[in-house]
Amino acid sequence: MTAVTVHYLETDRAAFKPKHSSQPGVTFAHVNPPQPELNRFFYMTVGGPYYWLERREWTSAEWAARVGNADSVATWLLSVDGVPAGYAELERRDPGVVEIQYFGLLPHYAGKGLGAHMLSGAVERAFDMGAEKVIVNTCTLDHAGALSNYLARGFREVRSDTKDRVLPSAAPTETNGARALLRHAVAVVAYRGAKALRGAPASFAGFVVRPGSRTPLQILAHTSDLYDWALSMAKGAETWRNATPGSWDVEVARFHAALEAFDAYLAGNEQVHVHTERLFAGPIADSLNHIGQLTMLRRVAGAPIKGENYSRADILAGRLGPDQPAPTREFD
Repeated sequence: MTAVTVHYLETDRAAFKPKHSSQPGVTFAHVNPPQPELNRFFYMTVGGPYYWLERREWTSAEWAARVGNADSVATWLLSVDGVPAGYAELERRDPGVVEIQYFGLLPHYAGKGLGAHMLSGAVERAFDMGAEKVIVNTCTLDHAGALSNYLARGFREVRSDTKDRVLPSAAPTETNGARALLRHAVAVVAYRGAKALRGAPASFAGFVVRPGSRTPLQILAHTSDLYDWALSMAKGAETWRNATPGSWDVEVARFHAALEAFDAYLAGNEQVHVHTERLFAGPIADSLNHIGQLTMLRRVAGAPIKGENYSRADILAGRLGPDQPAPTREFD
């Protein structure tokens, strides 16, 4: 048993003391539409060392129900030079009351003066949601600087209580949760990519929108290059290589093989030598952008694919080949 003290805090406009960072490249943006996977990633990665346990076993449906309740829940994302760094989850409670439900920075960004900036932004957004009072709680399991940050921003303690809790012998690590989210993201790339490539006419590989633009074959080859790069980053030997495109069939096979090689490394026990947010913000996000380009080019080339409700798609980590499950809900 471990004695845990919870501090219940609140502030209002009169007491609030904002402090913003002047560091260039720092942004604080509303996540809209809601992205349940993003909330899950931050909860697991930020909260692991501090024994955030309540949501660790939530299903995808539970995350979607929680985060998708846009009338009362809002998520705000702190980024530094375009890379996700932290988040705040706000919930409208009683009339005039907004609670900061979850709040924290990824490990790489802790201790760099960003906590005050993000907390100030979260409180300001809570006021924008109609709050007359903003509430939050923190406990002795949280980051050592959490309580002092809240107090410095004008929060006051209204009560505290101490209870014995049964905790795991060690805090859940961020690694498994972060890797699991990356593996799911790679499976999303495989599913969406396979759909964009499947049934493309022979002429599509060399289709040109205008002189000087990339062909679908070049975009596909570049997308595979991204995952070769991702694997080199994960292994701690970051290398970029522009491969010479082969035939369409060769590049389709290379695309799926590159996904499989990267996923196999994530699924193993070897160390990932870069922060997972770099892998997400770089190669994975870029690849989704390029798959969107291929999908758009299919339509422009006269060989469109149907739209789909991807939130209902049968996507499974580790299933990365061209033979993906049939769509569950498509539309024209």
